Amino acid sequence: MSDAQNPAVGNGSSSTPSGGIHESPTSCWDELVSSLNAIKSRENFASVKTYPMAVNPVIEIDKSIITLPLTTSGADIIKRSVVGNADNASEGAMDPSTQGTWKLHHKNFKIKNPDWPTFLELLLDDAVKSLDIPSPSELQPFELILIEQSASPQAGEDM
Repeated sequence: MSDAQNPAVGNGSSSTPSGGIHESPTSCWDELVSSLNAIKSRENFASVKTYPMAVNPVIEIDKSIITLPLTTSGADIIKRSVVGNADNASEGAMDPSTQGTWKLHHKNFKIKNPDWPTFLELLLDDAVKSLDIPSPSELQPFELILIEQSASPQAGEDM
């Protein structure tokens, strides 16, 4: 049987109950894209941009230097600091519901690269323009968050 005779092979058209032929509807993906593009809102809610020449923040924790990409030894430094630091314990950093997630309060690490603030301002400016929102008057680190690849899906939900 040829493809033209095989009812399992679509040809872009289908029969109507009366025997007539009509074009098949657009795919569900086309409809989804069309629907998303039709959403009218006053502001955007997400922004994505890549930076091929991103600045490495160079993080200092307990006199140890951590650079990106993060290594196992760098992750271990973060974990030890979280476990051994009272500032973090009071903020739920070791909450069992976030197993595999390590949060380090900003008072417990330093960004050492002097180029980092300028790069962070660039990121902020790009996001503010893309989202069409007012720029905050100040930009400060809050937490350093490490999420293990094996962490549960709920681990990062309340960040």
